[in-house]
This record gives sequence, structure tokens and C-alpha cells, in this order.
Amino acid sequence: MGSMLVVIVGSALAFSGGSDDSDDAQPVEVVEVGGDVVPVRDAGVFWPTGPVSEFFGINEAISYPERRENEGVSDSDLHDHLAEGGELAISVGATWSRGHTVAFPRLSWDRWEREGRSFERADAWLRAMQAAGLQPIVMIGPWPGNRTRQFTPDFVLGESWDEYLGFVSAVVERYDGDGIDDMEGLTEGVHHWEIDNEPDLKNSNGPRGQEPTDFATAEQFGELIVRTSEAIREADSEAVVLNGGIFKVTNRLGYQYALDLFAEEGVYDAVDVISVHAYHHGPSVDGVELTIARMQELARGKPVWLTETGVPSVGDNRWISEDWQGEMVNRTVIVALSNGIEHIFWHTLFDPPARARRPRAGYSTHSLHARTESGGIRLKPAGDSYRRLADHLAGADWSEVYSVDISGGSGVSIGGSRILAFPEGVSFEIDRPVISATELKSGEAVNVAQLSNGRFRVESNGYSVLLSY
Repeated sequence: MGSMLVVIVGSALAFSGGSDDSDDAQPVEVVEVGGDVVPVRDAGVFWPTGPVSEFFGINEAISYPERRENEGVSDSDLHDHLAEGGELAISVGATWSRGHTVAFPRLSWDRWEREGRSFERADAWLRAMQAAGLQPIVMIGPWPGNRTRQFTPDFVLGESWDEYLGFVSAVVERYDGDGIDDMEGLTEGVHHWEIDNEPDLKNSNGPRGQEPTDFATAEQFGELIVRTSEAIREADSEAVVLNGGIFKVTNRLGYQYALDLFAEEGVYDAVDVISVHAYHHGPSVDGVELTIARMQELARGKPVWLTETGVPSVGDNRWISEDWQGEMVNRTVIVALSNGIEHIFWHTLFDPPARARRPRAGYSTHSLHARTESGGIRLKPAGDSYRRLADHLAGADWSEVYSVDISGGSGVSIGGSRILAFPEGVSFEIDRPVISATELKSGEAVNVAQLSNGRFRVESNGYSVLLSY
């Protein structure tokens, strides 16, 4: 890793809060880093420190379908399936995975009670996580994260708070690694807990719903966050608490819900990390950029993690394809890095075989791998992009990650001598002596030409590239 010159050179204007159309700004110091003028890291937005190597995660990488579990599965088959997921997650560069209350290990209070307070499934999940060397985030809540209304007509717990909070304490104590009532064979404590999931989706009539309901209101979900967080911290003083990931802050309902939720007394202080999701099927990553901007405004200096993000590889729009999905992986990562997003979790690991998908595919083609009709596994271009990006980020430090000014595109500098960039069209210009440029998706060289004004034009053919300078 090369040395880095840092010199204070002045001040600039940066957004300082308010609504998304606010004109408010405040002076922010800027520094010169390796020839670039960039914002000082403490200018109101959290910026990670240390190696970038733990940037990549997979949402529910280690999982087992409930339908197949209900049909019966042996301990050995479950172990092999979970181990396969762990190996494949590591192979694409992931270092984190998220345990879900719906997908797996389905660790919610109502299910725990219905299953005789068993930790068997959660134990199997955590053993597989440990064997793979993946860092866990465990989702915890009263009911399954996305299907709450199937289990209760009312979101509030009423007289059941004590029972629910007792469950939270028992779970955290079992997995915190302090040697008291720990899971047998626990090698490293679990310290990252996410409280439920997608409350704005619960509070609407579904992904296309335009109006809130009286179910899982911001006030109700806020109480759940505050009280659950207190129980988690009482059992583990080292715990890192995340709010249930907000489903979609790019639409009116989701954004207003997020604003209302973090305005509830105690909610902001109850969480250490702001969790948000960024799904889309548009031709660009504008929605991801808007998601990050809105949540960093709400975070007020706390970390923002994309705990779920993804795009499909099958759909009605003409641009959607596996190749396009692979390119969107590159662009999503570039945008996240340039905004200091500490961790990103791609939707999931496997697409089911085509015959097992819903008619309109839905979220079933967002994954990095696909299962073939014969039961085999095929790495998709999206998975190849993830793996290549992880390789490119190896050895980089967050102190050397910053947004780069590009004419006709977006870019982020990593490691002091490399830039990841994507164009708005087929090419872009950069004020940097580019030595070489290659397509991120293929590794093939692309043309670079020096212009009369001293800038360099990169003929990227519409794809993300890696620049060396």
C-alpha cells in the first residue's frame, strides 16, 4: 500500500440536513489526498476505518428452504447444504452473512415458543457460519420478519412483552460468547443484532402500496426497537444493534416512515447502525444513490449498512439480463464505496431453477448463483462481478477510499493508484494520467486517449472499468 499525502487546502459546501430538497449547507473542510480534493472524513457522515476487506456480505447465504425442511431433512443433509452455502459465499468474496427470521434460521419469538423453545436450527446455522469463517448478523423479533400479519392481527405485544423480552435475553446470552449459558461449541460470540425487518413494508399494503395502515406504525415499531435494544444490551454490553432494514426509502411511504421512526423518542439512541434496503429494476443505480443519501441524512454520523440490495436478471424491461445484472453489481458497489457504506449485503446466494420460480420471477433471480434444472450450481455474471470486486479491494484501506470527479460518470479511488468507475454513456473523461483501463466484468483492456486539454477519455463501451494511474 502506497503512502498518501494529506494536506488541508480549504473549505467547501456540504449538505447539512433537512428535507431532500433543502438548500441548507455548511462549510466543510477539504483535504488534498494523492492529488484529489476530497471532504474531510468527519464532515457529518460516518466514514469507516481500517481494511476494506470485510465490505462484502450476502443476505441469507447460509439457508435452507422451509418447504423442504417441512418435508423432512436429516441432520447430515442439512449440514451439507448449509456448508455448501458457506463455501460459495466465501468463494465470491463475502465475509458477512445475515440470518433471517423468515428465510433461515427463522429465530423469532413466536416460532421459538411453538417449537418447544428449541435452538436446534439456530445452532446449526451458527455452526455453519463459524465453519465458513463468516461474520454473522442475527435478526431477532417477535414474529417472522416479512410475514408478521400471518401470525398476529395486531402488531403490538400487549401482555406478552415480558415473555418476548425473556426470549431476546435467552438468545443473546446463548450466543454472546461470554462463557455463561453459551451454545456448545461456540468459538466466537455473536454481537450484531438486527431488530425485525422491513417495518415500512409491514405498514403498507405491500411493495406497491401507497398508503400506510394502522399495522406496525412508526410508534409501534419504535417501541419494539427501544425495548428490544435494552434487552440485547443488558445481556451483552458489546452488542451492536441495527434497526430492522427499511424496505424502500425511495418512495414516499418508505421515506416518510423512516423519518417518523427515527423521530420517535429513544429510537436513534437505541441503534448503533442504520440498516436499509435498496432493491430496484431500473436501468441505473440512481435509486441506490438516493437511498444512501436519505439514510445518511437520518443517520447523523452513524454507519449506514445496505443489509439487502439487488437487481433481477430476468424481467419484462428490455435492459434486464444476466449481463446487465453483473454490471449493476459493479455500479452498486462503486456508489456504496464512494459514500462510505461500511458493509453491503447482496440479496442472496442462489436463484432457484427456472421451473420453481414464480411466473414473473420476482426476487428469485436477484442472486449471485443459479441452480440448474439438474441441481447443479452456476456462477452468474453478478457473482463473477462480486468476486472480481473483492479481489480488487484486497489490501485497500478506508483512508484511501474516496469519490473521484469524473466527467460523464462516477468513480471511487481505492488503494492510492486505482479507480473503479462507470460511465453515464459509452465513455467518460478524467483528469488523471491513466496508465491502463480494463473492463471490470471481463478484465479486457479498453481504449484510453489523452485529449488536448490534458484530460483522458476512457472508451468504456458503457461498462464499469478499473483504471490504473
